[in-house]
Amino acid sequence: MDADDAGWRRIALYLLITLASVFAPGAVIVASLAIWRVSQDSVLLQSMQSGTADGAGALRYLWIAAGLSLSYLVGYFARALGFVAVRSIGKRWGPQGTVGKLRADIVDRLGADSWDRAMATHPALRASLNGPLDQSKLSEDPLFDAFIYCKLWLRRMAPTLNIDAIELEINVLCGSLVPVAAVTLLMGQQAQLSSGGWVATAALALAAWWIIITNALKLRQDERYEAFRNVVADAAMRAASTGRPLRPSAPPGPATT
Repeated sequence: MDADDAGWRRIALYLLITLASVFAPGAVIVASLAIWRVSQDSVLLQSMQSGTADGAGALRYLWIAAGLSLSYLVGYFARALGFVAVRSIGKRWGPQGTVGKLRADIVDRLGADSWDRAMATHPALRASLNGPLDQSKLSEDPLFDAFIYCKLWLRRMAPTLNIDAIELEINVLCGSLVPVAAVTLLMGQQAQLSSGGWVATAALALAAWWIIITNALKLRQDERYEAFRNVVADAAMRAASTGRPLRPSAPPGPATT
């Protein structure tokens, strides 16, 4: 239960997220555009083949460096667009979990004593989770600070309970929306599809988008739910490990129901 001061863990997480949700999608998009461009210009294709055959090493490395840089920039903006799309759709059609439902579920699973202990241990959470925001959705802004508090607490003080895996998966899903469109267009162009083939390909892409967005919306709510639940579980486990009773000596705030 000691604090995790390993800065390399945070750096490793950032690098993993960047590789999986920025570089990889960006590389797919850049490669798709490159294949499309080369397929449209036979002279360019012959020039590239000639350069490779002649062993133009310095030029080849320059192209690789440019491709990696472009992949990062394109992937970064592609992921940002994916997040905008997911957030916009989530405001209208996303999961509708509320603070009240969250508290009732955690109390049902872990007990009212565990909830009260967590609220006593973390006063910063009382206004958001034990106050008048019962009808607020878990994804709404009033809960953002409480969510970040829980996320940082778990990452530093209870790393075995952190939610970094969910954060990684959300980033990957949001970063994959634009590459799916790019690959779909490339497949259609390379196969020289008829109008019916384009309709089928577009339907397949839309189905993939629906699966990606649906899962991203669910994971965004699960991320917040697990952050709050794991902080409650952490407080209960700390109390159990010290042999102290779960019931706090003074009520932390409004009574739970």
